[in-house]
Amino acid sequence: MRTGTIAFLTGIAIALLYPAPISFSVTLSLLSISAVMLLLRPLRIPLLIIIGYGWCALYANLQLSAQLPEQYEGLDLVVQGQIASPLQAHDTRIRFLFDVQNATSANVPVDFSGKIRISWYHFTEQPRPGDEWQLLVRLKRPHGFSNPGGFDYEGWLFRQGIVATGYIRKSADNHHITSNSCALSVACWRQYLAQQVDLLVTQPRQAGIIKALALGLRTDITPQDRELFRDTGTAHLMAISGLHIGLVAGLVYLIILKLWSSLPSLCLKLPAPKAAALFAIAVSVLYALLAGLSIPTQRALIMISVFMLVILRQRQYHYIDVLLVAALLINLIHPLSLSDAGFWLSFIAVAIIFYITQGRRGKMMALKKLIIMQLAIVTGMVPVMAIVFQQISLSAPLANLLIVPIMSVLLIPMAIAGVLLAPLAPSLAMPVLNLFAWLMQYLLLLLTQLSEFNHNIIYFPSMPIVLYLCIALGVVILLMPRHLPGRWLGLLAVLPLILYQVPKPSEQEFWFTLLDVGQGLSAVVRTRHHTLLYDTGARFSESFNVGNSVVLPYLRHQGIENLDMVVISHSDNDHIGGFTSIHRAMRVSQIISGEPDKLPKLNVSRCKTGMTWQWDGVEFQFLSPANTPSKRNNRSCVLKISSPAGSVMLTGDIERHMEQSLLQQQQAHLSSDVLVVPHHGSKSSSTTSFIQQVSPQYALVSAGYKNRFGHPHGDVVRRYQENDVMLMNTAHSGTVDFYFTLGKKPLTPVSYREIRQRWWHNFTAKSEHIM
Repeated sequence: MRTGTIAFLTGIAIALLYPAPISFSVTLSLLSISAVMLLLRPLRIPLLIIIGYGWCALYANLQLSAQLPEQYEGLDLVVQGQIASPLQAHDTRIRFLFDVQNATSANVPVDFSGKIRISWYHFTEQPRPGDEWQLLVRLKRPHGFSNPGGFDYEGWLFRQGIVATGYIRKSADNHHITSNSCALSVACWRQYLAQQVDLLVTQPRQAGIIKALALGLRTDITPQDRELFRDTGTAHLMAISGLHIGLVAGLVYLIILKLWSSLPSLCLKLPAPKAAALFAIAVSVLYALLAGLSIPTQRALIMISVFMLVILRQRQYHYIDVLLVAALLINLIHPLSLSDAGFWLSFIAVAIIFYITQGRRGKMMALKKLIIMQLAIVTGMVPVMAIVFQQISLSAPLANLLIVPIMSVLLIPMAIAGVLLAPLAPSLAMPVLNLFAWLMQYLLLLLTQLSEFNHNIIYFPSMPIVLYLCIALGVVILLMPRHLPGRWLGLLAVLPLILYQVPKPSEQEFWFTLLDVGQGLSAVVRTRHHTLLYDTGARFSESFNVGNSVVLPYLRHQGIENLDMVVISHSDNDHIGGFTSIHRAMRVSQIISGEPDKLPKLNVSRCKTGMTWQWDGVEFQFLSPANTPSKRNNRSCVLKISSPAGSVMLTGDIERHMEQSLLQQQQAHLSSDVLVVPHHGSKSSSTTSFIQQVSPQYALVSAGYKNRFGHPHGDVVRRYQENDVMLMNTAHSGTVDFYFTLGKKPLTPVSYREIRQRWWHNFTAKSEHIM
């Protein structure tokens, strides 16, 4: 059983590492033949690996076939269906899941259905979960940023079963069809309960946390609190997962076990442990429904149910077998779970608890046991946290030691009880929820104090996988029973976390990276001992900006702790929007901008023609502006980076007029191996004479996927192609890296989307001139 389960899961893991699944027909044939051949016992293990691979590939093919057909991207579609989630409010819009049942384009039926994620701007009528609507929408296939160290949004959408994203167009076609009974819609009940919380709790900050803990609705947690939970290693407490359902199930189990055991007449009919297990499963199902039966919640529910079924069977099982059965069931239902960090975090945490408690001799006080367990979990999770989050919090052990007991015994039960009481007895729910808010206020103060410790957060760069395996082995050795000799040798295996040095360019060499930030710009230049950041991408809302979500994770992934210079080409949001987050999180030695007055209270220099400096044998030179042009785009700092290994030119958003000025004043300095295309490929830039004078091998466009501006413009694409310039677009290539190395020509770009391709990624232009 154990080896067979491991073989099946290994097959799924292999499938998840492949860039594309095998075809549907081949998958079915493979599964059928392998299932029949399982009768051949010597081949059972390899056949189970093949079956695991085929099962995952089958799921992938079905999911991919449901995605929006490419020819309908960006077109108006009239869709009919049902609102399938609570509404999330964001500034002037709401966002929700919509279950499309049928669709038409220009009154022609479209073969498309499934779950889509859409936004509605300036809506005039408040929709309700569970109701049926007709909507005019404009959709895109699932697509997200693709950067080292960044969040895989496309993978998340794929695991959620979301087949397209987009927005609702203003139209008379948008109208309500029918209202369904709220009693039949879990989403409707969750929306209603969330509204009751907002009415009963006077502090919005704490109301957002209550909705996160009881209903799995985390959108109302403030950005400051998200950062606070992350910096203290307690972010896992705000997402309903195995921890929450496990705590609730365990609490219910202990209460029912105690009560049932005190009633002999009931024990004769059903043993107390079995009764407690049944009640625990029932309450876990209710809690999972409150959380919307999200995929992480379903995983947690399966895991808890397996543990409770072990109790119901009243047989002894090794904990490894129990965990493997839970993992097998989860991956039979959701074969993509092995690609989800949450799956590994949950299973590894539970495995650590079993590992340090099974077969350990001796008695100790409950408090000491709790402290040892918490320290063991934090130690054991170090490799996982280093891979997934690239950081650990030194305050996490103390924060979790103080917070987890309070959350499990008081706050989570209070939040659930208050939310369930809200529609039945508001007068009883109000004091419960407000007591929760009062207690949470002091817990947040405590976490704030812990987060302010010096050097509280330690960041880790990306390392080779063999070093992560070495560190994991060292952690296992460290967590061995105390009476076993030599366990402190595990410290030697953990040393790579401290000693690993990130590769760097040599003297006179530099590495250039154009990040995938959508409709915006951000680039990183690294020499032997220095790092320059050019632009910081856009700020989309109070809680989301490219600096925090893309640039900082990338810098930490590369082991970059400080920035020697940040250049903000000009003050358009898509170039300056992420700066505040970066400046707050990292030490920046120097700031230069084409519009320094847009960064008040900071020591910012203005970029000017002729400013030059050298870092490690690499020359940096500003080619413009010579004055302060009237048009903002033409105030952009044009930066040329050159060395014997090659050259790059960054142009910001300059337009035709500034290109002509550069041709007149800087003609001798324009030739470059790589050109970051002016103004994202707008038709107002990239004149033929400018392209010919720069004469790049590669031209890079930083633009959003299917963006509303139509960047890069078709005329611009044609001009680069006519001049034999390879044009690459971050919307299709993801992050683009160039390694300018002495003696190595021709230049070879590295496309992150291509080298990290998985079958859930939207990669549609492998062999085109514009990638």
